[in-house]
Amino acid sequence: MSRNKQESEISVIQQLLEELDLPPVTVTLDALHTQKNSSATRHHQHDYVITVKGNQKKLYQVLIDYCLEHEPLAKTESKDIDHGRQEKRWVEVWSLPTFFTTQWCDVQSVVRVTRWGCRQNKDYDNQMFYITSLSPQGQKLSRVIRQHWQIENNLHWVKDVIFQEDQAQQTRGNAPQNFAIFRSWVISLLRLHGYHSMTEAMAMISHKLPLLLSFCTS
Repeated sequence: MSRNKQESEISVIQQLLEELDLPPVTVTLDALHTQKNSSATRHHQHDYVITVKGNQKKLYQVLIDYCLEHEPLAKTESKDIDHGRQEKRWVEVWSLPTFFTTQWCDVQSVVRVTRWGCRQNKDYDNQMFYITSLSPQGQKLSRVIRQHWQIENNLHWVKDVIFQEDQAQQTRGNAPQNFAIFRSWVISLLRLHGYHSMTEAMAMISHKLPLLLSFCTS
């Protein structure tokens, strides 16, 4: 694996798709992968949903303008109340704009997700844009994007914020990869035993060795 984190993540995705030999699936990718060659997932018969942000400034602005100037083909709305957060979401879908070239392989739809709500008594709102090889079906795309964010919130956010993985001191040899696997295993084990909040779990069991060991044997 490359020591350059961004280079590594982009190339490893393609390597994984080659090695795993999966049946056709939908691959969801964050904005780092908004590269023209990232849509090479289509060569493996997979579909893709890729986030578009400011790292592709021209594309990002074009999507903003296009969505403002055209009516969506489909629009879905959902609400969520969880852990002190109230959120409302609109998922709007447009068909392939004419300005896309063949460089963006098999793009069929553009998606705009608008979210607003209240978290810890503070109002917030934001918009996210996506390009995808899936057809413009509002319900399906809404479900795919929500599943992507569930993974982001339930695993990556916990590892980054709660376990502070980016500040980890293990940097030599295979230690970073091994500790990353161990953290994922710990999160899965705690969730399997009913702990949804990692902060609460650590506060409750961090000094209870017999209880910790029982998780590995039950």
